[in-house]
Amino acid sequence: MKATPLFTLTVCSLFVFALGMGQQKERPNPMPHRQGNMEKLNLTDSQKKDVEKLNTDFAKKRVDQQAKVKTARIDLQALLKSDAPDKAAIEKKVEEISGLQAQNRVLGIEHWFAVNKLLTPDQQKVWKGMLDRTPRERMAMRFGRMRDRVMRFFHREPAPPQGQNP
Repeated sequence: MKATPLFTLTVCSLFVFALGMGQQKERPNPMPHRQGNMEKLNLTDSQKKDVEKLNTDFAKKRVDQQAKVKTARIDLQALLKSDAPDKAAIEKKVEEISGLQAQNRVLGIEHWFAVNKLLTPDQQKVWKGMLDRTPRERMAMRFGRMRDRVMRFFHREPAPPQGQNP
């Protein structure tokens, strides 16, 4: 049996793809914007250590809280898919999810205040200034990070903005 060019090309492509996926790549910092924000604060070594501990504790609490939200959403889906959906139970589960999401926001606020408490008055001005971003700026940052992750996934550099020469 003679191999067709398309078959040969497919096998070669799979081989090259497998080689590329097998190589370990150095992972970039997933949140470089936070690193920059912390540098703007000009923290002492002691403050850096304390903030890092707060961040670790906060991350653990947030993961626990997000797991509760996801579990409640799975429960909600089960309620919705049942043969005889119970409207009261569904409404109660929706309220539970809303409460869990509110608790998640409160965790973020508590963390912000805990970090703020560690800072000097000058550092607090910078820290509070980080809140001054408009919702549009925060959304643009979020989409920019998402675009960067997608581009890293495909191992390509982002295209230059339209209307500008590379």
